Amino acid sequence: MSLQLLRRAAAGLAVALAMANQAAAWQVGNWNGVPIIGNNGGFLGCRMNVRYNSGITLHFIQLRSYSLFIGMSKPEWAMNPNAIYAMGLVIDGRYVRRAPGEVLAGLNNAVFLNLGTDRLTRELLARRFSLTLVNNQQNYNFALTSTAAALQRLEYCVQTGT
Repeated sequence: MSLQLLRRAAAGLAVALAMANQAAAWQVGNWNGVPIIGNNGGFLGCRMNVRYNSGITLHFIQLRSYSLFIGMSKPEWAMNPNAIYAMGLVIDGRYVRRAPGEVLAGLNNAVFLNLGTDRLTRELLARRFSLTLVNNQQNYNFALTSTAAALQRLEYCVQTGT
């Protein structure tokens, strides 16, 4: 169910990015966030992201069901929606999760990992210092700066739609 919602959210994400007005957008530290509105105008969840010096953008999408997805994108990537991306989530040097990555319709320059509603993983992301996303044996490292406050704001966005 969550993956299906995420696919609809991806379609709405392009609309949300194009149509998000300044009143709906928010910022916490270096993170930017926006509600995700579907093509039918319904609220699907919220997204926050931060772009790193490497040119890679780290994304968190939380659906209104509270399922959390983490992903990364780069403008020049061309991901194959039918390919299998073996992903892993490493926090402060320790593997937390391994699962297939998902390329979403309309976001072929990004790959996402479903974290579900697991509170422990959220707590680790909020309280730790470094994150590594593994994609098919390649590591992408990110500093977790202002992540605790940004994840709290993301959850607020899902609760209120703003």
